[in-house]
Amino acid sequence: MTQILIINGSPRLKGNSAYISKLLKQGFDEANFTSKILVLDKLSINPCKACDSCIRSGNLKCIQKDDMLPLYSDIQDSSCIIFVSPIYWFSVSAQTKLFMDRLYAFHTKEGFKLSEKIMAGILVYGDEDVVQSGGINAVRSMQDTFSYCKARFKKIIFGTAMDPEDVKQNYQFIDRVGKFNEELIAEIKSSS
Repeated sequence: MTQILIINGSPRLKGNSAYISKLLKQGFDEANFTSKILVLDKLSINPCKACDSCIRSGNLKCIQKDDMLPLYSDIQDSSCIIFVSPIYWFSVSAQTKLFMDRLYAFHTKEGFKLSEKIMAGILVYGDEDVVQSGGINAVRSMQDTFSYCKARFKKIIFGTAMDPEDVKQNYQFIDRVGKFNEELIAEIKSSS
């Protein structure tokens, strides 16, 4: 079985990102994959200290004793990581950014331990325009992160939904999420 991590970066437990995360999980479950949603707002993840002790140790040991530590093995064992984040203040949520920053621990002397993983993102913003909303900043941040990690499959989709559960009314976006899910399933199957 393949493990898929869906990273819900929203503080709204019943918001648009939560809804999209559940849709993704449902699609993976129906395809008989093992998937898990990580709700970042329920975790205590500290900012990266850029001390480089993780690089020197080379064994995913961070000096910080927080909720990120037990996630490192889940991340390493997964074959697919999907970031689902709202756009807050013109980029990904703070919760998502903290998680992304702490992936730095996978950068070791031997190389990046996340290389060749499938990485993808879904962004939700309240404006009609990806540039005006700041969504474009989040897209670039994810693109750069995925490229730095040397991810094998890198795709990001985005759409509009302002208030909690608005995404349910954006049928075009929900349709894109479904097709995105199918693409990821095909990509995972082809790499198994």
